[in-house]
Amino acid sequence: MIGQLPDFLGIGAQKAGTTWLHANLAKHPEIFLPKRKELHYFNRKPRILLSLYKAKFRGADGKVAGEITPAYGHLPLDTIREIHGLNPELKLLLMLRNPVARAWSGAVMELATFQGLTAKDVPEDAYLEYFESEHSTARTRYMEMLGNWEQVFPKDQLFIGFFDDLKSRPWELLLDVFRHLGVSDQVEPKDFLVKKRILPVTKNHGVAKSRGTAGDMPGFAADFLGKMYKDEIAALKARFGEACADWS
Repeated sequence: MIGQLPDFLGIGAQKAGTTWLHANLAKHPEIFLPKRKELHYFNRKPRILLSLYKAKFRGADGKVAGEITPAYGHLPLDTIREIHGLNPELKLLLMLRNPVARAWSGAVMELATFQGLTAKDVPEDAYLEYFESEHSTARTRYMEMLGNWEQVFPKDQLFIGFFDDLKSRPWELLLDVFRHLGVSDQVEPKDFLVKKRILPVTKNHGVAKSRGTAGDMPGFAADFLGKMYKDEIAALKARFGEACADWS
């Protein structure tokens, strides 16, 4: 068997709990995930052959197969249409986090952790420049993401979860994902990593290490990002209400 196309894609958002989600989906007996979390097939040019991408799912053997690559969230419309053409029935998973917290966490990862530094080692000006970069803003414009994907895929094929639920209702969140994917929800919490904090791992100078946390956000960053994403947060609150009521 040469493999297959995935039945679902996790499309983001970056720094919104996708590593936790991947680790728990991999524990479900009816779900198949490649060993590598982020395949980056649809967002990289040039791409590998489609047959090589399908081979990543060899061994699914009737299971619901999928992969999670947070960069897919901000794919352009033409690529989203291409994905729909490959599998119109594709299920989608999107995790959302307070835009301010997501942008800060992403900045710390890129500017500090990837460089072997702590968050406090990075100058304020470097953070402010990064916050305004397309690399950061593209990953935080959730309403644009939603508009693009929902323009191509029916809304009922897109599951939207919230990072906040990882703390307040992790098991219920996971069951909601299982039901969306059409796999059994008659499973036991003890078989999953529901309450475990799961951090991505990166390689720094060839040595694998935990990416750690962003820690407390300094006032300059909170003020800057709060103003920057004020309208985005207002639009998200208008759509999702209670789910993001505490976002500011």
